[in-house]
Amino acid sequence: DDYTNCLLVGTTMRPLTDSVRVAREKLAYIVDSTAAPIAGLSVFSTWVVYEMSQYRTPLTMVTKPDGTPYVETDAFTVFLDSLPFRFYSWFALALVVLVIVTRRDFGPMLKAEQRARHLNQPLAPGHKPMAAVDERVANPDERTPRRARNALIPLCVLVFGTVSLMFWQGFQAVAQDAEAMALPLGSWLREVLANAQSDVALLYASASAWVTAILLTQTQRLMPLRTTLLTSLLSTRALYMAFGILFLAWSLGHICRDLGTSFFLTAAAREAMTAAALPILLFVVAGAIAFATGTSYGTMAILLPNVVVLAHQLGTDAAFGGSPAIGGTALMLVSIGAVLEGAIFGDHCSPISDTTVLSSLGSQCDLLAHVTTQLPYALLAMTASAVCGYLPILWFGPSIWPISMAAGVLFMAAMLWILGRNASDPVDGMQTLATTSTE
Repeated sequence: DDYTNCLLVGTTMRPLTDSVRVAREKLAYIVDSTAAPIAGLSVFSTWVVYEMSQYRTPLTMVTKPDGTPYVETDAFTVFLDSLPFRFYSWFALALVVLVIVTRRDFGPMLKAEQRARHLNQPLAPGHKPMAAVDERVANPDERTPRRARNALIPLCVLVFGTVSLMFWQGFQAVAQDAEAMALPLGSWLREVLANAQSDVALLYASASAWVTAILLTQTQRLMPLRTTLLTSLLSTRALYMAFGILFLAWSLGHICRDLGTSFFLTAAAREAMTAAALPILLFVVAGAIAFATGTSYGTMAILLPNVVVLAHQLGTDAAFGGSPAIGGTALMLVSIGAVLEGAIFGDHCSPISDTTVLSSLGSQCDLLAHVTTQLPYALLAMTASAVCGYLPILWFGPSIWPISMAAGVLFMAAMLWILGRNASDPVDGMQTLATTSTE
């Protein structure tokens, strides 16, 4: 879950990164770049359930390469098949690794890291870190003992409980199908996960983790029960705006479905749109919507229900990938990936995004400083996605995605080497750096 990642990792790692002179901006970037990209790719996250829910119904309106119609239970298989075309998430994660391994930064992030390394200022003077939403009640008395198990045990209950419940649900469904039980291990696992209800598993596991955390706190008498419950209530404040945006986005998505927007777009774009241009266009449009609204979920709700039929029809007409039989499915998978990645990219860059705000919150970093230092890295990953990912796929076919992945990583490494510098190297004009940091 991206929200949990932003708050948990930022809060727990901030004392360590401050002690080794890492800028708060760098911590916020790492936290933000490992939140939505990982949640969007993980089969165990809330994201996969939500993503499938947006295209499950339109999927039944198109056919597989063998001519048989898709059914709603094929949504998980479509999700897995679209993973090779989720370029932005893969490249954003790869860029985090490259930045850490090479120790090179560029743009505003380089200045922030130089300030932290040479002036021992993880947070620039004059910057205002975002205060935690529950800070008034979440911090116990200084005499209260801090015990790691109070964090680790609820976290283990959440993670292992979710995974265990998902496998149990999937196994219960598959056990009744003799043919599915006879499949090879890889195919059997796919069937188990396809029949799991991860949203239900997450609900029960998160409730169990919450109760576990309360019991640990109360049995050790760390905080009064009233304070514990008030902390739980106040911690939800960061989600209120997200709830409102999602409700409106879902409403718009349902209106589009009831009006038959996907069929209208298919008829209107059939002659005016080329199949090769559709994924790039969807990537850009999804990025723009997510940047303006600050929500990737809302962007998915608006675009995904209308993309499946349109992409499948255009891919079939254009024989995308080499033949009409596979063209519809191939372009549909690439287009679904483009919408999901454009949504994550726009959400990653937006100053009003929930994950951007929560990353700044958990890392105690100035929001504007986080946005300005992260933006060049997000744009680099986006450029690699478009130039090394989608364009070659559309020109040479979806089968070359491994080459596109390798080319994108090499491109980012080259740009990092050309534009970047090691923040630990001596800096000319230390007085200027100090003045800039003070300002």
